[in-house]
Amino acid sequence: METTKTTWGPEEIDRHVLFFARSGQLERICSMVSNGANIVDICEAERIRVDLMMQWLEGKPRLETWKAAERCWENWARRRIMAEVQRIATLDLRQAYAEDGSLLPVKDIPVEVARAIESIETEELFAGHGLDRDKVGVVRKVKFTSKLRALELMGKQLAMFVERAEVSHKASLEDILESMHHQPEPEIAPRGGNLS
Repeated sequence: METTKTTWGPEEIDRHVLFFARSGQLERICSMVSNGANIVDICEAERIRVDLMMQWLEGKPRLETWKAAERCWENWARRRIMAEVQRIATLDLRQAYAEDGSLLPVKDIPVEVARAIESIETEELFAGHGLDRDKVGVVRKVKFTSKLRALELMGKQLAMFVERAEVSHKASLEDILESMHHQPEPEIAPRGGNLS
């Protein structure tokens, strides 16, 4: 396997050195991550290598601040996912349609409705053949994310659903007495005596 060596010019070195030396940089990055930013996107925007960013963030004096930012990001992600699930679970599909029942143009569909659309298939209908054909209609099939699945996910997150298993054993009183009758009786030692 061939390895290629990257040579850095003075501009790349200066950009990295200045970036990491900038006052308040750790707090700025951690604040961005805590509020949902992605470290890869930050590096791309700043033109900084991800591997060097991670080495810098995980350095001893910065590690605790970075770990706290990661925990905040995880909390942000959980809340964001639950908010998205909640939007899908409570979505009013009528908002995707005009008063005449036709599907709104995609650009006019409200954002909260558009987030719940998995796909839109469009098929144009024609009458006639070849150059003599005329467009007579359009069929659009809209597939929305499952509201039932979203409600199920919310319920699980909130521990609203408890899965129960039913265990049943059928035995009559006679069966129980019979099983007790066939068990060997325990040996009882006489007072002060030993079992032989």
